[in-house]
Amino acid sequence: MIAPPLAFLINDHYGFTQTFLMAASRSAGVFFIVLTGLPDIHIEIFHQHEKFVRWQRVPGVLFFLICMFFAFGANNMYITSISLYLTQELEFASKWAGYLMGIAAFIEIPIMLSAGYLSQKLGMHRLIFIACLNGLIFHFGLLVATQPWEFMVLQIFNSLFVGINASLGMVVVQDLMKKQMGLASTLFSNSQMLSVLLSSIAIGLIAQYFSYYAIFIASSLFCAIAVSFLYLAEKQIQAVKILQ
Repeated sequence: MIAPPLAFLINDHYGFTQTFLMAASRSAGVFFIVLTGLPDIHIEIFHQHEKFVRWQRVPGVLFFLICMFFAFGANNMYITSISLYLTQELEFASKWAGYLMGIAAFIEIPIMLSAGYLSQKLGMHRLIFIACLNGLIFHFGLLVATQPWEFMVLQIFNSLFVGINASLGMVVVQDLMKKQMGLASTLFSNSQMLSVLLSSIAIGLIAQYFSYYAIFIASSLFCAIAVSFLYLAEKQIQAVKILQ
């Protein structure tokens, strides 16, 4: 949340060279911490004879992972394209991309901190549904926004979309796969990484042959698909509960 707006601000004031030098110094710091600070971990393997259901057959898991794939894909499209869209097609100053990222990060932090508490009151699935609806509003809003203040207001919807999904997405998968927590975490992480890879390819192709504006049409469709698969996941979960 902090790195994207910081990168835009550093680039705006000092240029690309200093931005990449800053990133390289942070990477070197991480390498040093990992090399000297992390303890050795010895993992004991226990052989379990209990049979587990294949993850594809766990009610709601496959549909929910597809939902997260499209949700995070839409978010990656926005983060990657917004600066070029603002500067090249709307002719805004480059600093506005940093401002928008900063506003979103400022709002996302309290949302992420309060997501656990709200999930106890409203339920995790309902919160995720609210998040995806906000994402749909946000990405459709990008298609009609033309003024800086409009993009600033839209960050409220963006923050709810990203903050809730980032906080509770993995928790939902783990809750659906209580006996396979490690696999649940891996599936969610792989879903995120795959969404970033494929959406990045889509960004390049759409920008090359159409426009940056067209990328937000695609991201809006991604959000609509995410809402649809979330509905299917919840419907599947409820059907199993009725049968039980």
